[in-house]
Amino acid sequence: MSKNFVSKDTIDALVTAALHWGYTKPGEFWFRPVATTDVRRIGWNQATQVGEMLWRQNWETTEGWVEPLEVKWPGYEFDRYPGEPDPVVILKTISFYEYQTETDPDIWDVSEAAGFTRYLRLVAEKQLPGWEDAPWGIDDRAAFTAS
Repeated sequence: MSKNFVSKDTIDALVTAALHWGYTKPGEFWFRPVATTDVRRIGWNQATQVGEMLWRQNWETTEGWVEPLEVKWPGYEFDRYPGEPDPVVILKTISFYEYQTETDPDIWDVSEAAGFTRYLRLVAEKQLPGWEDAPWGIDDRAAFTAS
């Protein structure tokens, strides 16, 4: 399976969506890497730092292992995406980023990047149309056929 270095736009879009929606309120995103009790809380002032963490995780998977090092780390500076993030686009972008970045599940699962994408996925799902109106658990056999 071939892994690719993702674009800066991919990272900017993920960070923009996280901070646009927030975790408890817009502009404040919380996430926690698995197997830690360390909750990371970020705001717009930490967007470059978080974006760099995400991009570097992908770079280390795709480019950072090359010997001698032929590809130089390009550096990262956050550029906020304009407009309202689309939750479907963000969910697909999360899947794309994870596919390109994860190699060893034991390493990925406890990474800061995996914690970020897990929490962003939860936030993005709640943005989907109908999420708030959907039942919490199903106990009605007509749930799929009722309109």
